[in-house]
Amino acid sequence: MIRLVAVPIRIVLRMMVFYLVIIGLVTTGGFAGVGPLADELAADDAPLDETTVDSLVDRVTGSASEFTGQPVEQNATVVDEPTVEQEIHEEINDERVDEGLDPLQRDADLRRVARNHSADMVRQEYVGHESPDGVTPADRLSAAGCSAGGENVAQSWVDEPVNVDGKTIVAENETELAAHLVERWMDSPGHRENILRESFAESGVGVVVTDDNRVYATQKFCVGSAGGLL
Repeated sequence: MIRLVAVPIRIVLRMMVFYLVIIGLVTTGGFAGVGPLADELAADDAPLDETTVDSLVDRVTGSASEFTGQPVEQNATVVDEPTVEQEIHEEINDERVDEGLDPLQRDADLRRVARNHSADMVRQEYVGHESPDGVTPADRLSAAGCSAGGENVAQSWVDEPVNVDGKTIVAENETELAAHLVERWMDSPGHRENILRESFAESGVGVVVTDDNRVYATQKFCVGSAGGLL
């Protein structure tokens, strides 16, 4: 009986169309939000001038005194989260190499804080750069030993229909999920700017998948060395 009830419920859920949420952040003279929440992230920041964007990267001044960045347990059953992280990293580097840029090095500390942020978005039920309790991208970069960098954030779904520009897609495995997230970041000017910023040298990707197949992804970028290369 339970199985007979569960099957129709599953069918109904599969008919629901979920929407992808992506948010990008770059470090400039302060933190300038680029993406859907730009006005909320930094209402008083001037628009970025793409001709001088690399010169705008500045030192992060945030304090990480209240941020410990504890390791995150990853135990998704539908996909292997570390594999998704690796696939995202490789897709990002393919995009950079295609543009004549150096590939990003993987950094363990950046990955740790990226995973922590993705897990925090799950715990506190939000999608954004600053947590409800005030932890900022600057805090995460400082906790990773990075003095300047950027951040991309996304929330999507795996093995569920997602509406993308009027089309419905279903990412059924690690490769498809990574390609889906990177493609959406590349289609957004702010996120693309982070991915293709020449001054960024290192990166860490953190992915957390919930029991109901929600995917939370964070990518941290660092200009110099964060000191935790994999």
